[in-house]
Amino acid sequence: MKSLLALLLIALVSGCATSNNHWGNYSNELYTYYKDSSDKERIELTEELAKIFERAEAKGINPPPGLYAEYGTLMLSQGQTEQAIAYYSKEMDSWPESTVLMSALISTLSKQQSKGAGAEGTEQ
Repeated sequence: MKSLLALLLIALVSGCATSNNHWGNYSNELYTYYKDSSDKERIELTEELAKIFERAEAKGINPPPGLYAEYGTLMLSQGQTEQAIAYYSKEMDSWPESTVLMSALISTLSKQQSKGAGAEGTEQ
């Protein structure tokens, strides 16, 4: 009985130790960006996320949960709403558990875009 319990514990621990997701240097870059949200730090965080996406794509796996959304938020902070929506959609497609939040963000941004486009069309 003890050996079965030990074997189960080893299997459980080893299962937790392996992961298909690669976080790269994300946590350090994010921490640095939160301490100093300068353009330089934003660019470094954006580049690190791009590297993570490239590695994940090369391996044929999804990047870790939340990273597409993080990238989308960085794009949104730069006024790149279309890019933000695209990355929120990727988050939703890659991680279905994010559907409620990502759908709400996409819907809100899409409405804002259509209102903005309508207002631009009426200005002269």
